[in-house]
Amino acid sequence: MIKMKKRLLILGLFILLLFPFSIKADTYKYTSKQITRSTLESFGLTWPTTSYRTGSSDSSVQHYTGGFWFHSINNEVSLCGGIGKATGAENSTMSIHDSIDTFKNASGQTLNDNQKKLLIDFLANTEHYTGTLAGLNSKADVLGMIANQIIAWEIIEGGRTSFKNNSGTPYAPTGYNGSDSAYNKVILPNSGSQSLFYYYKKALDTCYNATVQEPASFNNKNFKLKWDENKKRYETTVSNLGKYVNCTSKNSHINVSVSGTTATIYTTAAEASEITCKYTTGNGTLGQADKFTYYEFTESACANNNCQKIVKAQAIKTYTAKFTVEAESANIMIKKKNDKNEDLSGATFKITNKKTTSISATLTGNGSYKTIKRTGTYVVSETVVPTGYQKISDFEITLDASTQKITGCTASKKSDDLIASCMNGLVGVSYDLSEAPNVIIVLTIKNVSKNITIKKVNESNTEIKGATFRLKDKNNTDVKFKQGSSSNIYEYATDGTIVDINNANYSQYSLSLLPEGEYSLVETAVPYPYILPSKLEERTTKIKIDSNYNLYQYSDSEKKYQLVSNAVLTIKNYKSKATVIKTGDGKPLAGVKFKLFKEDKTTSVNSRYTSPGNYDYNQDQSGDEVTEYITNTSGKISFSNLPVGTYYLLETETIEPYTLPEGDAAYTKIVIDITKKGLSVNGSYIISEIEISNSKLSFNFYKVDEEGNYLKNGKFKIQKYDTEKEIYRDMKVKRVENDGTYNPDADIFEPSNDGEILFTLKNGIATFINMQPSSKYRIVEREAPSGYVRIAAADSPTVTIDEYGYSSGLLTLVNRKVSVMSGDAQAELIINISTGQQVIRYGLIIGGVIVATIVLIVFARKVDNKKDNKEEK
Repeated sequence: MIKMKKRLLILGLFILLLFPFSIKADTYKYTSKQITRSTLESFGLTWPTTSYRTGSSDSSVQHYTGGFWFHSINNEVSLCGGIGKATGAENSTMSIHDSIDTFKNASGQTLNDNQKKLLIDFLANTEHYTGTLAGLNSKADVLGMIANQIIAWEIIEGGRTSFKNNSGTPYAPTGYNGSDSAYNKVILPNSGSQSLFYYYKKALDTCYNATVQEPASFNNKNFKLKWDENKKRYETTVSNLGKYVNCTSKNSHINVSVSGTTATIYTTAAEASEITCKYTTGNGTLGQADKFTYYEFTESACANNNCQKIVKAQAIKTYTAKFTVEAESANIMIKKKNDKNEDLSGATFKITNKKTTSISATLTGNGSYKTIKRTGTYVVSETVVPTGYQKISDFEITLDASTQKITGCTASKKSDDLIASCMNGLVGVSYDLSEAPNVIIVLTIKNVSKNITIKKVNESNTEIKGATFRLKDKNNTDVKFKQGSSSNIYEYATDGTIVDINNANYSQYSLSLLPEGEYSLVETAVPYPYILPSKLEERTTKIKIDSNYNLYQYSDSEKKYQLVSNAVLTIKNYKSKATVIKTGDGKPLAGVKFKLFKEDKTTSVNSRYTSPGNYDYNQDQSGDEVTEYITNTSGKISFSNLPVGTYYLLETETIEPYTLPEGDAAYTKIVIDITKKGLSVNGSYIISEIEISNSKLSFNFYKVDEEGNYLKNGKFKIQKYDTEKEIYRDMKVKRVENDGTYNPDADIFEPSNDGEILFTLKNGIATFINMQPSSKYRIVEREAPSGYVRIAAADSPTVTIDEYGYSSGLLTLVNRKVSVMSGDAQAELIINISTGQQVIRYGLIIGGVIVATIVLIVFARKVDNKKDNKEEK
């Protein structure tokens, strides 16, 4: 019968008979039993035919005989393994000792402290056979006894210094493991299921888990006592105590209650304590103090290395694990900033627990932190407000003092699942780890000044000076001001005389003392060369002031007022730039002349000549400015700063062998507008390159980067608009040999049922011929050139061919690089005008490009294929 209990280990040791011990008591009798070699072999053991060692010294040699001997103290059931020889006549005597300090190994040396600890731990924790000597017959009992005996010899003779598993050679002794060791000659050859190695490993694992590894709950050496609002006390639980279930607190105010393997620690005060947990085990009488006893042979038969020294040993051992508990606490600091993010002095705050006013703290803005020792909801109040600033409204924070985190607050916003701000951004939440492991929660609170700031910038967010505004009340009446302490500060006054908010030396204006109400801020004049939007609503910003002087701005997209935490209204202005590229058969033509007219097609537009092909719009349209525009050697004409409006570009003189277009085909319509989104050309904020072609049923497509360089490769398809179904449909095209008529760098395509849907570009230029009149087409990019962002189908270039075969449209596709810095401050319009050969009637092909940062930001979107497919439908 096997009874594996961690209460009893009966071990015998050694070959050599040592000198008598100094501590002796009454004598006892014993009996012996040999497990023969044949029995061991029937258990599957490979038994060595030579001696083996359990340590490095000669005294540690164990002798082989025809079997393995076990001995029993008369009238006791506890057993201990022998060496393999009989110890003499039965009923011989032995003595008992009660101190491990007198115990010696086979070499006559007392054990060191580590050996003593290992031996007692081994005796106190290892499972062992507890039957009678006569009943010792089963394989499990015999192999378990032999494995335990060998481990005991290894400990005593210095062959083993720990219970750890050696990762190189599993479970090998950590002190001595030579080729003649018991491990290599006895244990290792007998491995496998239910083998001698199995019981050897099991005994070591049992001791290691009991003495080296504390339960996982003790891995955290410090536990937080968290406030429980329902129980009105601080409390924490520690589970999975294992055997360590006898727990006490060093602090009498802190209570410990253990149920099963879980301890509940609680107190009504915010205190700390050390908690000690114990358990006692062994094969003696539990409840006694730690104890070790052993029996020793007394007859001279042991003098010839033929028997061990110990017949039976007993041990009682108490194991202790400790951890600490302390009341939860959180450190809170308040930093005070103005709307320019500068430190602001003079503020004081009080943080009060919402459940009880007895838990509170007073903090000075930008002062030191205070410690709060209770989880809960707290009200933060500004009790002293800096001069000239508005008091921030009371707000709540939810504090988890055990994790030292803000888990909620009034009008919160999150970042990475942590509260990042409260009060719609007026209160920032961050964590200072400079005093780790202590965490300091930092509340950065902004005071909104009573002034409202109007900040004027361009599309690159560079401030510009000299804009003019008027403020209207809800009745559309001009609000009046007086001059403030500075020439850019305007104070509200019912008897004021100032209605135009303007100063040529400032890009920012401050409006102070505005009463509660709704207003409209209207930009009435803009410094040259910036352009005002054409529509009043695009020049108007709606704002609201509440009773606490908080500023709100109306969001056109959200259709509601939104808090402006820094009280700054940022208004943008934009410039325009239009570039005309004149080509013949796709080649740039120098010396071609144009006129630019207003919407009536009769009023010419004057400009100032700055360099070949470059012209600045003349703001007052008077004097001797240029009214005739000539392409430069690149075939380009650039118009800078054209105001909002509709224009018509007319080619007045061309070069040989080309001829001028006729009738309406000679005019190209250009619609320039400015909105809050920026510059648009012919209604597009994305593609604005307009090309004019003189070849009927034909148009060109250009693929360029932001600098106007042609891009090779990529994959595209052309789609024709189905007017009945109101969707674009793919069409097949095939390549056509260039007969010299067209740009030699262009790929030529025509519709064909035998063609392909996808096409690529060798040099970034495509010419489509033999298209259908009264049709609309678009080019969809399916794969962008390497290193560039693909354009969404919704932003594809389009072209329309009228009933006469003349084409016009936006036909240049601009890719930005995958990694791009901020672009130019200007929007750029490029107009390509291509004149056909003499013998061909002239038609229109229109395309365009804007190279502007504000447009590129919108334009540079990477849209996946699934979205594009949806858009194509």
